[in-house]
Amino acid sequence: MRFCKIVLLFLGCLAVSLAPVYLTGTTVFEGGETYTFYLNSKSSSAQMVRVDGAESWKKLFLTDCVGESATYSGQCAQEILSRYRAEVRFTERVGDVMSYYCYSPMLGEGIALCGSEINLHVAESAAQTVAGTPVIFGGY
Repeated sequence: MRFCKIVLLFLGCLAVSLAPVYLTGTTVFEGGETYTFYLNSKSSSAQMVRVDGAESWKKLFLTDCVGESATYSGQCAQEILSRYRAEVRFTERVGDVMSYYCYSPMLGEGIALCGSEINLHVAESAAQTVAGTPVIFGGY
């Protein structure tokens, strides 16, 4: 009986110690086909780790993850903007890609860009949509 109590105490302590890692290690965007995690910097100098959607759990083991992006097939920018209650601060079209630079009360701290705080960037083309926070780095 004493052994069972010790094991249960150990498992409880383990669960409590791993809970913050699990809770902060989940992805911001659900259902992405691929993910890019930005480490160490909220700028284009960030180290980037790219994984397939099925490997998004690897975020649990990354240190200093300060942002991420997720790629989806097709056009779903409006759905993402709605889901995150995003306020579009400005847009930009480059070729066939439309970018929405937004602020979402559901996401964390952003970056200053063109005089606005931006914490959600959604880029949409005919073929795919990429959502990133605070912005997308490394192309789309």
